[in-house]
Amino acid sequence: MQEIPEQHRKTVAMLLCAFNDEDIDQYVHEIIRVLYEEMSDRSLAEVLALTTGFDYHFLYHEIYVCISATQYDIDRYNVVKERIEQCGLDKWRSLF
Repeated sequence: MQEIPEQHRKTVAMLLCAFNDEDIDQYVHEIIRVLYEEMSDRSLAEVLALTTGFDYHFLYHEIYVCISATQYDIDRYNVVKERIEQCGLDKWRSLF
C-alpha cells in the first residue's frame, strides 16, 4: 500500500477495520453511498484508491455512476453501513 496522506489516515483506518483486503473491493458502491455526503468526491476517490488499489480516475467516475443510480441493493448497503459504524463511523464524523 502506498503512503497514506495525513488527511486520509483516519478514514482509511476505519475502512480497513470494516473490510479486509480481500473483500473491500466488492463493496465499493456501497461504501460510496455511505460516505458520499461526508466527503468531497476527490477525497472519497482518493481514499478508495488507497484502500482498494483501483485507479483514482476509475473510482472518481464510479462515484457518479453509483450516486446517479436510482436502484441499488438496500440489504448490501445496510450491511456495509453497519460494518463501517462498528469501526467508528459516528466518531469519525465528529472529527470534521
